Amino acid sequence: MRREALIASIVGLNLLFAVPLVAGADPPLVESPLLPAPDSPPVNGEAADQRAPEPVEPARAEAEKSETPLPESAEIETSAARITTADEDPPVEPASFKGLRPGVSSALDLQAALGAPTEVREEGGVAEHAYEVEPFDRVTVSVDDGKVATIVISMRQRFTSDALAKELGLEGIRAVDITDAKGKPLGLAYPERGVLFSFVPSQSEQQVAQVILDRVDPQSFVLRAETNQRKVTTASLKDLEVAETLDAGFARIYWVRARIMISIGDAESAVRAARRAVQLEPGSAEYRLTRAEALAAVGDYLGAAAETKDVLSQRDLANELKAQALLQLGDQIAAGPARDYRQAVDHHLQAIRTAKPLVDDEREAIRQSARQTLFEAHLAVANDIAWGPWLRKSEVVPMWLKRATTLVDESSDEDALQLCRQSLAACVGVSEQMDPAPFAEKAVELGEKLIASAEDPLARRRQQRELGMALYDALQAHHARREFEPALKLGLAAVEHLEQTHDPAAHNSPGQAYLMGRLYFRIGSIYAIHHQDHGQAIPWFEKAVPLIEQPLAVSALGDAGRQGESLVSMGVSFWETHHQEEALRITTEGLRLMEQAVNRGILADTALAVPYGNLSSMHQTLGNLQKAHDYRQMASRLDRPERR
Repeated sequence: MRREALIASIVGLNLLFAVPLVAGADPPLVESPLLPAPDSPPVNGEAADQRAPEPVEPARAEAEKSETPLPESAEIETSAARITTADEDPPVEPASFKGLRPGVSSALDLQAALGAPTEVREEGGVAEHAYEVEPFDRVTVSVDDGKVATIVISMRQRFTSDALAKELGLEGIRAVDITDAKGKPLGLAYPERGVLFSFVPSQSEQQVAQVILDRVDPQSFVLRAETNQRKVTTASLKDLEVAETLDAGFARIYWVRARIMISIGDAESAVRAARRAVQLEPGSAEYRLTRAEALAAVGDYLGAAAETKDVLSQRDLANELKAQALLQLGDQIAAGPARDYRQAVDHHLQAIRTAKPLVDDEREAIRQSARQTLFEAHLAVANDIAWGPWLRKSEVVPMWLKRATTLVDESSDEDALQLCRQSLAACVGVSEQMDPAPFAEKAVELGEKLIASAEDPLARRRQQRELGMALYDALQAHHARREFEPALKLGLAAVEHLEQTHDPAAHNSPGQAYLMGRLYFRIGSIYAIHHQDHGQAIPWFEKAVPLIEQPLAVSALGDAGRQGESLVSMGVSFWETHHQEEALRITTEGLRLMEQAVNRGILADTALAVPYGNLSSMHQTLGNLQKAHDYRQMASRLDRPERR
């Protein structure tokens, strides 16, 4: 069950009691975003000479407020007195009406409290008892299996939702909006009390037509967690814990938890939660796509791609999920060991073509999903081109980034930061041909603003991680342009943010550990190579080595060559600062990883000349003459590049 179940509870009850809730004109349709040219430019020559696909321009396409207090005779009890301070979670306790509590009170309790009903109707084994209770227009109580199930109080006097919440002592509870498929507000839910406010339709101001008391159930807690996960992440996780105590078999609990864990960088926890969601509801394509995303986050790109392809093979897959799956598959192929950017861009373009018609869908959730997919797919195409074997990359990449800019939600600084981060990643791919400085400056501005405004610690952690990742790419982009001072400055800032999101004692996120190792290595390399200061480089390398040495995921072994080269490079600084034993050890380990990469066809064998030569010199100095001779012979068989 999902948010639709809460919607159905309001719509169904109001239809039963003849209070219509759906009225008014449809919301305005959003502007149609970019559709890239379906016919890509022809391939000229070999794959390495392929022209990058260019984007094309798109076609442009009152109620009175009542301040009358609720009469004391209403006898709606929400136990508000038990809400102590704003820092404490309100207790979970169902509200009552004249002492009647849904899920607790019996049919005999109902008779004692309200007497004989004016009308009784039965449907599907549920009896609906109608009463005339002042000062209300009507009170209807449903009885299921001898227990009071739901109490619907139809209001004679209209109240705004804020005023009524204050009268009932509910202002200490975070309400969650309930909307229909078109995004129109239907009411509010107060999860800890099992209270729903049902709104008068077609009013500019939210006025309450009915107060519905129900059992406390997991659905409203999960809906609140899902709705607020970006802003109050910690509270959302607590909501999921409460929901789990109410119904541990409710699959959406674990799906929302997985989404949150992915967003804060806890990939292993995300995998566990997503697996549980799929176990409980194996037919959900949405849950399976999240499991695939979580697998990619821990570096299992092959497993992630296999899961995503399986979802795409479903005949009845909804188009919004198809677009999302195509986007994910392109990302997984681009990041996986093969780094097949041509295949990735094909999937990303398909995602754009699939999502584009959906931005005019009357359902709000579909429109939002389509817009987000289009935004992310445009950024993905920009990066595919930046990192892939294309011509005119420095011309075409900015075109795709510009089109992505038109898809940014203007009210979302998070979208704008994501645009900066992906633009900086593209700068790294294009190398010296794109200036990263404007993107880095904007990323710092947006990231610091988001961090400062984040009151929730986990939400702040997510923003620090996003900014830190953007700054890491800015470091790499400036380094490629030999702009070492801005690279160092941005790298140190990246460390400041990422160290606050990375737990060195945690061994469940190898990808994050490796990334931190690469960051430390990059900073140390600037000191070692540009400043020629091995002493300043060593503290950074000492932090980098144990992280870079951690085993890579099987499907991420495409990085083995770079992993080995980093160790070999750091070995020079250890040697120059008289840490000879460590220098020899990590250079030998780096050579082993590079040889693995050569055997897999990932790295050219000529790259081995550097570690062979370095090891020959080291063993010569240490008096290991035979080993020195052997490594010198191996190096001589290869074209010797400049050492280091």
